[in-house]
Amino acid sequence: MINVKFGSIVRHLRTSAKMSQETLAELIGVHTTTISRIENDETGASVKLRDIIFEKFGIDKSNILAFFPTIKEIEFAKYKDKIDELMLNREFNEASFLLDKLEKNKNLSSKSLNKQYILYVKAILCRDKNPKSGQIYNLLKQSMKQSIKNFEEKNMPYYYYSNQDINVLNLMSVNCAENDNLQGAIEILKSLKKSIDDNYIDNNFKGRHLPAIIYNITKLLIEIERYEESLNLCNEGIDICISTRYFFVLPLLTFNKIDILSILGHKIDIEESLAEVFSTCILFKKFDYAWEIKKDAEKKYGIILNSSKLQYMEEQFHQVHQNLPQKTIQPKATREE
Repeated sequence: MINVKFGSIVRHLRTSAKMSQETLAELIGVHTTTISRIENDETGASVKLRDIIFEKFGIDKSNILAFFPTIKEIEFAKYKDKIDELMLNREFNEASFLLDKLEKNKNLSSKSLNKQYILYVKAILCRDKNPKSGQIYNLLKQSMKQSIKNFEEKNMPYYYYSNQDINVLNLMSVNCAENDNLQGAIEILKSLKKSIDDNYIDNNFKGRHLPAIIYNITKLLIEIERYEESLNLCNEGIDICISTRYFFVLPLLTFNKIDILSILGHKIDIEESLAEVFSTCILFKKFDYAWEIKKDAEKKYGIILNSSKLQYMEEQFHQVHQNLPQKTIQPKATREE
């Protein structure tokens, strides 16, 4: 239990101190890779190393237990994991029943950050019934105010966001787009991007979140024909994927870039380029991305992309996606820090 939680504690302490992984590693006498592995829960830390880390951040050993989860926090995490699993499988009725049970348990639902999650899930469930419901945005705004009490849209670029905040803001952007407010959706995502650009020095955090945010912006910019701006952002997102070694959105950014270059009249071998992107998705086992690229390649360019690895999955992906409203890609799921 301690090792699982310890990585999040180290990341929280380090980012709060505006410290890079390299600086912390040098400070405590270990390799940068060790810090990265600890923060990502790929390895534990000895008692001696834990004590050194806490000491460097001025944490009194007598208060160390305050960093580890309580029984209530563990119980809430179990509810959250199950609800997330149900929603991932689109079992919304079961998720709604479990959420109602969680909300009625005041011992678990009274904490502000737990309320934030409950309101966020309510917005998702409301969207499933009616994507254009005005209630969705209000639920999401209430959710943000559980984390940032004086939250206002005009100040969005200047807040410091948690993983859960980023999920909420992404859904706010989706809600704007689904209500034909594309400019509003773009502004939310640009504010989120600016906050991460300005306030975060952790490459792991940037790699997990920025490429997905940038991809969503580029997709919206293409819809309103702001191609040059979208192309520049595609290049920025691709560079971030490569520099941080978080490649999960790279094929989608590359696909958008190919699309824009084609629209702008650049001479490129579209079929070969799309085949490379498609193959990359298969290589990384991103079959849902591969299916989206295959569908768009056929619709926009009449190009048929095939893979034996995708064939056995294509039918079930089609069944899932054909009934879904247009949506944006969420950042890679991570446990709340």
